[in-house]
Amino acid sequence: MRTLSAAEAVGPAWERTRQVLFEPFSVKRYLKLALVATLAGTASVSINWNNHMSRYNQHAPMANPFATKMMVVVMAMLMIIIPLILGIAAVLFYISCRMQFVLFGIVATKTSEVTPFWRQHGGHTWRWLFLRLVLGFALIAVLLSLVLPPVLAFLHHDSQMGHRALFNLIFRSTAALLIVLAFSPLFWLMRDFMLPVIALEDASIGSAFARLAMLLQVEPGEFFLYLLLKFVLALAFTIASFILMFLLMLIAAIPIVIVCALLFFASKIAAIILGVLIFLVVYFCIIISIYGFSSTFFQAYALFFYGGRYPLLGNLLEPPGADPLHWGTVPQPPATPPAPGAVG
Repeated sequence: MRTLSAAEAVGPAWERTRQVLFEPFSVKRYLKLALVATLAGTASVSINWNNHMSRYNQHAPMANPFATKMMVVVMAMLMIIIPLILGIAAVLFYISCRMQFVLFGIVATKTSEVTPFWRQHGGHTWRWLFLRLVLGFALIAVLLSLVLPPVLAFLHHDSQMGHRALFNLIFRSTAALLIVLAFSPLFWLMRDFMLPVIALEDASIGSAFARLAMLLQVEPGEFFLYLLLKFVLALAFTIASFILMFLLMLIAAIPIVIVCALLFFASKIAAIILGVLIFLVVYFCIIISIYGFSSTFFQAYALFFYGGRYPLLGNLLEPPGADPLHWGTVPQPPATPPAPGAVG
């Protein structure tokens, strides 16, 4: 496969995205593949906790028995809900890691089968998941070490906080934001250029990282342009996605409102419930369709940029005749027929 520059890989990536999602086109097939791409694009599941603690005099005991019972009930519910949310987040994170390998296989081979790739990469998933967890927790630890001290100082001193402490909080928060922005290209490079090596060669994290480091040393300028163009494309896709989602939701709202308005005269509760359910279904279908398309494109973009620099991947993108469900095997040449009259 010919080595493509960052700009040259855009065209083949767009064509591969069209082939994967729309040839042959069916709504069921498109939504299935878009869901796979959406789950694979979910790099992590973040949970935002907003704790609004009411202030009270710590020296005065709580005299209201009802309030005490309610506090106990709330704490008991939190002890159940928090582990449940963490468990769901862990499951989604595992599915996201595994679906990244599935999406890689689907885009690389232009197939729509999910199950074979899901089964094939079970062992790779745990290796990949461990790497992402280690880097994620390392990033969180660095961010907390920067932001947590000034935040605690702010909460402790409250309104008596001086300008110097406020400046320290702003400075550390800016530094934390810059660190996050610096880590983003690293995560992009890992997913785009380490995951294929793990998938195709069953490589260890160390060897895959060494391969990435060697590529960056050989072509630092081209990989910088790749990251820059990917950022520009991601920004363009984000803007277009918001506009498209708004238009689709506006179009979908017209029949929903009409149906619910007709049903409203018969049963107000049924109309409200049906309207909410239809809205949620339509909303999630639109989100999956749009985000799945962009995730598929960026996967294809990474593969075509990397394919000319990684022969095993290039042979998948421009097929040499290998079985797409048995990567890493070298296709055997066809047997030469015996010459006429030769003795078998």
